[in-house]
Amino acid sequence: SLAAGYPFTDAGQGRLLRPQVRRHDLGGSIGGPVILPRLYDGRQRTFFFFNYEMYRNREKRFDGYGTVPTEAYRNGDFRAALTGRVLGTDGLGRPIPENAVYDPRSNRTVEGRIYRDLFPNNVVPRSYFDPVAAKIQELIPGPISGSLINNFERRFEFRKIQDIPSVKIDHSFSDASKMTFYYSRMRTDKDNGQDGLPDPISQRRDQYIRSHTARINYDRSLTPTMLLHLGVGYGRYHNPDTAPPSILEFDSTGKLGLRGAFGSGFPRMTGLGAAQGGLGFNMGPSNRNLYLQDKGTAVGSLTVVRGDHSYKFGGEWKYDTFTNRNTNGVAGVYNFGAIESGLPATQGISLAGGSVGFPYASFLLGMVNNASLSNPQDPQYRRPSYGFFAQDTWKLTRKLTLDYGLRYDI
Repeated sequence: SLAAGYPFTDAGQGRLLRPQVRRHDLGGSIGGPVILPRLYDGRQRTFFFFNYEMYRNREKRFDGYGTVPTEAYRNGDFRAALTGRVLGTDGLGRPIPENAVYDPRSNRTVEGRIYRDLFPNNVVPRSYFDPVAAKIQELIPGPISGSLINNFERRFEFRKIQDIPSVKIDHSFSDASKMTFYYSRMRTDKDNGQDGLPDPISQRRDQYIRSHTARINYDRSLTPTMLLHLGVGYGRYHNPDTAPPSILEFDSTGKLGLRGAFGSGFPRMTGLGAAQGGLGFNMGPSNRNLYLQDKGTAVGSLTVVRGDHSYKFGGEWKYDTFTNRNTNGVAGVYNFGAIESGLPATQGISLAGGSVGFPYASFLLGMVNNASLSNPQDPQYRRPSYGFFAQDTWKLTRKLTLDYGLRYDI
């Protein structure tokens, strides 16, 4: 059925979820002579052509299920993470349960290896919680069920709004000379990278793309057998593929107590999930870039017809630029793993295909596996290019034409 809902969902009243989708794509064009009453009559000299396309896509999306920490995990209770498997014994003769969480404050060195004690019942006391992690946890939405995984509905609104107007003007100064002007603009507003998490921990991005293209061409017949063509153009592409202000302007120092960043915004945090749950999302902006492209062009050519020969001489110039203003990582990137809440003495030892420690427990303890901090970057690329050519189209016979020439590019 075209109206079928998503399997295994419940929208109430015994119905499946049927997310709303609205798409509209329409446009039109018009052309003719330029006539300004009492000012200008261009029926024989000036003509216009206008085209417009509009696209609208709005959806209330349901993107399946994701994983957020259970209420027990939020309180430091990781008993549900234990699988019942024993992966072996440590150097002190103690059993090593899979996903067991160890107390980093009980570290001691025996024969060059660091040993720890298990947290009783695999429960991390709240007094051990890192204050920054506790504040971040308050921003993570709660589960809709008691399941360890797939306990969160990924719902969000999506939109892609696009307008592409363009206009062309042709004007004849005389029978021998003509000028054309063309301009188009593309406006695209769209969502990107939605994950269903709320701001500021979401990795969603807002894109407001703007593209402009303009060209002017001039053609003049100098003589019945000599034609001059000149043209210039300019194009600009502006794409801020970045997180929205609610994420980029988040005050991590004041609201989280997280210091040392080069810039504002919510930090990037990864690696908080496992097969037995935790947080199955990465948090914070995945992209903080502004992409800019500018391109200028100019071309000129002269065509001369002499008997069976059509000679053409000309040149062109282009100037391409690309800018990537990048502030990824200025608020810090933090990666978590199981090893920080595991048993250091087992590092480098095979544990029957399992592991000890738990990523979300490491997060609550504030024990980062690795972290990085990046400075803002603004690389610039510039590429000028030139070309010159001379060619001849020689009509040898009614059935045979020879084209030859020389071109130089730098």
